[in-house]
Amino acid sequence: MAHAPNFLFFAIPALALMTKILFWGARRTYLEHLVVALHLGSFYFTFTLFLEGWRGLFGLLLPFLASITGIVGSLYMLAFVPWLFAQVFQRGIWGTVWRTLIFAGISAGLFLSGLMALTILYVATGD
Repeated sequence: MAHAPNFLFFAIPALALMTKILFWGARRTYLEHLVVALHLGSFYFTFTLFLEGWRGLFGLLLPFLASITGIVGSLYMLAFVPWLFAQVFQRGIWGTVWRTLIFAGISAGLFLSGLMALTILYVATGD
């Protein structure tokens, strides 16, 4: 996971292309899709930073409160992506949901394969 930010920097254009294909009828330019992909990446890192901070603080008080915070935060992160897509690309709920599920599946596969490739590269070069 240490190489995730490096990979995400290179994956942003691929994520933008994916949204361009999935939301073809939205009549948006590639640059607009790139802005959405950048927004998703910045949201992920910023929200994860705050979520882990709050989980750590609540964990000092009551461990179960940290677990609840993690669950609620994760659910919010999952709900944010289809909400963002619905707002930006003006689709109905079901059109957004199936496109988001395809986006999530392809993104997860891209992320895992790219992360494994980066890890192998860093191990091979000794970094």
